[in-house]
Amino acid sequence: MDTTVGAILRRFRQLLLGLPWDGVPRSFIVDLLQFCASSKRVIRTRIVEGGRTTVAEWANQNLLHLYVDSGDFAFVGVSMSELVRASSIDQSCEPHELEFGAVLGYPDCCCRFIATRTEAQIDDVGEEQKAWRFEGEFRLINPTGYSQGRALISHLPCSTNCKPSLDLAWKAVRLLEEEFELPANPLEWSSVVFREYGQP
Repeated sequence: MDTTVGAILRRFRQLLLGLPWDGVPRSFIVDLLQFCASSKRVIRTRIVEGGRTTVAEWANQNLLHLYVDSGDFAFVGVSMSELVRASSIDQSCEPHELEFGAVLGYPDCCCRFIATRTEAQIDDVGEEQKAWRFEGEFRLINPTGYSQGRALISHLPCSTNCKPSLDLAWKAVRLLEEEFELPANPLEWSSVVFREYGQP
């Protein structure tokens, strides 16, 4: 597989062109960016009601798989076996923050951080992080705009100066800079993508 910036950028463009925007939440674009820019192999998302068929067609056209679990989540990736495994881990009643975070491509330190709070409290952690102060280049790891598609990482960082999270954010910025004229605040990157690729 060609991993040059040009090839990765072509893949990102291709995935954006046919994306059924009305079938996925806005946060999906952040996951898709990390899927292309980093080594993320599995995306977990929710499919908007009535969007399953169009998302499945989009995945199929792009040589991806879609696996919808028995709950509310859907998994997108290259390997169906990885998606089934991810779903199985996700639905386990045993603590699985470390294993599941690794499957989703999150930094180990951030997985360990969530494990100390448990997955059941992840929404509470997200709310707490709205008060965190991310300064300097670490503003790139601020996850609070994720649900609106305005973040560069798709996980909750373990701290306001998490270097592995920053590395993922910079990979995303470098990929985007090859294609788009980014706003002064790179966290607003998706407004440019939404405008260019037709998201209302």
